[in-house]
Amino acid sequence: MPVRAALVMVLATLAAGSVPPALSGEVVDIPCTLAAGDTVVLDVTRGREQAGGDTRPRDVAVASPVRFVVTARNERGFVLAWRTDWEDLGAVLAAAGSGGVADSLAEVVGEMARHELLIQTDELGTPLELVNGAETLALVQRAADRMVASLELDEAQRRSFADIMESMLSPQVILGRAMQDASIYFMFTGGSYETGEEYEFEDVLANPLGGEPFPALVRFRADPGDVAGKVTMTYTQDTDEAAVRAFLEDFAARLPDGETMREELSDAELGISTHATYVIDLASGLPDRIDFERRIDLGPGRRVDTLVIETRPRPGR
Repeated sequence: MPVRAALVMVLATLAAGSVPPALSGEVVDIPCTLAAGDTVVLDVTRGREQAGGDTRPRDVAVASPVRFVVTARNERGFVLAWRTDWEDLGAVLAAAGSGGVADSLAEVVGEMARHELLIQTDELGTPLELVNGAETLALVQRAADRMVASLELDEAQRRSFADIMESMLSPQVILGRAMQDASIYFMFTGGSYETGEEYEFEDVLANPLGGEPFPALVRFRADPGDVAGKVTMTYTQDTDEAAVRAFLEDFAARLPDGETMREELSDAELGISTHATYVIDLASGLPDRIDFERRIDLGPGRRVDTLVIETRPRPGR
């Protein structure tokens, strides 16, 4: 995780139990208390607002609870069996209509709902790799093939679309996205932070369409929580506009009608910005709640993706 790469982190040794409130200027440790056999359930809501460009304004929000089990502790860290319930998203797609892409997407969602990710993490919970990565890649590729087949395209359009899909569905992109929720969830676990201190460092944001990642600037800080035993982390990440523009212009050149897109990009505001707030329990080291928002400005179009994660109380903890 880039946050840890930018700072000197220490393993916390706080025992479970009562933790005093953090004070400004005090160093707080966020422990990793995972143990083999642990089960954690997360209430997750994903939202998307999209407007501008050639799209009609639309908002959608779906619940997608997550349940993960620490199945093993090994020399590298932990193995998490991570399963997301996509039933709500399936219902939204079913209501959107039938035939073509809608049916293909609904089928994909059904397969993903039955698919469990096996995530190898380090000793702090940071995802390192998918143990069942080959199986996950094969599932996504089959789904993509069905979607392409369902589109009404002429041969030139199909070739162009296939080229773009190959970039978007590269192993790096798929595996990164598969572990994205876990990466967000454990972002600050295992770290040591001074409350009130502003941290800033250069980072990169993975390119969701494949290709080189975008340079980005990250800022975050820890603040005392409103109640004892909690800390609030605020996080922002802003991409380099010139890098985003260069990539999109190259991307547009690969499209059959890309010249129109290139013209729209010439003087448009472009960028990807992320803002997140974490309320973290200092005894368990796990977030009580995460509010995560990523805004994507692409000329006349704008998209805002939101993610809210709440950790359900664990019996005996």
